Amino acid sequence: MSALQRPRFPARRKPTSQQVTLYDLSLLQNDSKNNPAFIQRMLTIFIESIPPIIVQMKVHLEKNEIDSICSLAHKIKPTIDGAGIISLKETIRNIENYRDKKRTRDQLTSDITRLEEVLHKVVESFRAEIEKLNLELRKQDYS
Repeated sequence: MSALQRPRFPARRKPTSQQVTLYDLSLLQNDSKNNPAFIQRMLTIFIESIPPIIVQMKVHLEKNEIDSICSLAHKIKPTIDGAGIISLKETIRNIENYRDKKRTRDQLTSDITRLEEVLHKVVESFRAEIEKLNLELRKQDYS
């Protein structure tokens, strides 16, 4: 087969990876006027307070205490929004408004699992952020 007779297929494009950021601390940075000590403290509070709430949600789920789950979701929603965790915006609202949205228990379970998985990654990333901030604060101390 000559070059003219070969069928022409469009070139395959490599899939574009749409990297969604895990979180966005710009709101916190703006509110704190980029104060590393304040940001470090807020990230530490997040790490200390959010994982236990997720554990509580799972316990309430096992006991079918849906109102308690919704209340906890309402409690942490501003924290998730403030940390710029966009990927959980809909998830946390689905949990918070479980009854109003007429969601199934399987959907609730899936939402809580997703919440837990994403927040685990966020906590690990926040630990790394805290280390960077510690270095920054040490440099300031030596200046």
